[in-house]
Amino acid sequence: MANEVERLLATPGPGPDAAAREARWRALFDHTRQFLALVSPDGRVLEANRAMLDVAGQTRDEVVDRPLWECRLWSEAAATEAQLREAVTKAAEGRPTRSEVSSSRGNGRRSTLDLSLTPVKDAAGTASVLLCEAGDVTERKELERQREEWTSIVAHDLRQPLNNFSLWLGVLERQAHRAGADLTDGLNHARASIKQLDRMISDLLDASRLGAHRLVLQKAPADLAGLVRGVVERLEPELKARVRIEPGEPVEALELDAARIEQVLANLVASSARYGSPGTPITVDLTGKGAEVRVSVVNRGPELSREDSEQLLRRLYRAPGSQAGEISGLGLALYISRSLVEAHGGQIWVESCPGQTTAFRFTLPRGPTHGYRPGT
Repeated sequence: MANEVERLLATPGPGPDAAAREARWRALFDHTRQFLALVSPDGRVLEANRAMLDVAGQTRDEVVDRPLWECRLWSEAAATEAQLREAVTKAAEGRPTRSEVSSSRGNGRRSTLDLSLTPVKDAAGTASVLLCEAGDVTERKELERQREEWTSIVAHDLRQPLNNFSLWLGVLERQAHRAGADLTDGLNHARASIKQLDRMISDLLDASRLGAHRLVLQKAPADLAGLVRGVVERLEPELKARVRIEPGEPVEALELDAARIEQVLANLVASSARYGSPGTPITVDLTGKGAEVRVSVVNRGPELSREDSEQLLRRLYRAPGSQAGEISGLGLALYISRSLVEAHGGQIWVESCPGQTTAFRFTLPRGPTHGYRPGT
């Protein structure tokens, strides 16, 4: 895109061909439905297309050569101006930016714009101009809000009978014990089913919040090695596999949301048990490497194809070869894990060695992270 913008911005030479090129460029620039502007590295608007001017209710002369944040397209809140100034500064330094910005129209209607600023670099690698693009995502945001509200209502309505079921199971268990009846197996199966349904409801809620960018992390210093041990001790009795924690170098406390990282670890250990060969051990190791810490959860079992390895962390995806199709759930656990790791500023991926092992690996930064909301 940058090369194309540079070509379009090149000063046309004299003659009818140059005039035709400029006319074509102006037609393309003005007739796109996206709001477009060319901005100088110090934030002045160099050009603005018709869509942007019409929605702002301003003429070209009222916008060009003035700061981007003074355009009436944006809300007049000080926070919006600060947000735009920061975005321009980052883009001028060569870093593309993307964010949601509040907008106020001439008719008083408030909306949300998906704004991006892309630096167009010259031959020396310096950002000579910034390409500003904005699209109205108000309807999409409202649909996301409605979806989250609907999901919350459904989850609440599903949990109500589950809670009642669990309560009456407790009553039945006490009565059976007094009567000397052995209902252990049946009660254990019932409680396992309740736990599974409750986990599915939680995954559904988390996926909805992530999709709507409404899941907020609660960070504090935490012992990652301790979290690993706690998750393994809690999960191992439920799994059909032994879990071994490899001794690793001591890692200092990290700034993270302990409950959410425990959720990631639990999802990866459970997935390793599902995708690995029955009865084979699972290995978890924790290593520090430069500015980050890496956690690996490794199983032994059939190879995952390259496509499966790339798709496994996507929403609603499950590898077709996973233990004869016995995987239950909504296919959201690994997607949620990926989103939570990325929200912490880390990365997560899958590696599979033919006929040997499959490893879920993720990293977490050793320093604090800022400016990232889950689901973006």
